[in-house]
Amino acid sequence: MKSKKLSIILKVIGVILVIGATGLTIYNVTTDYLSGKKAEKILEKINIELDNKSNEPITDDYDVNDDMPTIDINGKEYIGIINIPSININLPVMKEYSAANIKIAPALYKGTIYKNNAIIAAHNYSSQFKRIQNLKIDDIVTFKDVNGHIFTYKVIKKERLFKNDIDLMTSGEWDLTLFTCTTTSGNYRATIRLKLINE
Repeated sequence: MKSKKLSIILKVIGVILVIGATGLTIYNVTTDYLSGKKAEKILEKINIELDNKSNEPITDDYDVNDDMPTIDINGKEYIGIINIPSININLPVMKEYSAANIKIAPALYKGTIYKNNAIIAAHNYSSQFKRIQNLKIDDIVTFKDVNGHIFTYKVIKKERLFKNDIDLMTSGEWDLTLFTCTTTSGNYRATIRLKLINE
């Protein structure tokens, strides 16, 4: 009798766990999809702004000490567009990192493009940085600021850092760093180090 009750309880727990896992999977897939759709709309708006500025001359006279210019879209500030052709990524980049912001698009975690010390973080969504782990040494990445300046980088190092290795993430003389979680548990960060090859 007891073993029958235990068997029923275990079956019920199993069903609950399966339902929970299915619900979590559906939530994650939906969040990823919606993030991608939001980023597409924002990218369109940034490109319209850039097209409107295309008749103005692009100057290289920005000061490295200046804050990066931004475009405000729906109350959020964006500093430009990151493009990684080898893994089919073309995304807007937000000015400020926060857990809420990176649900929309990649964001500047620290530093600045102008000082060659920018760190850009994104979620491990398929619509964001999930594929950066597939980058190869010498792959090209470009960043276009909202004034039309284009910065071209090449991948020079790939790392896998523990999530608490903040000092390791932010130290070193890298012109650009990209990172995202490598697993759903979020314990590790796929980290891509890049060198500026021209401005």
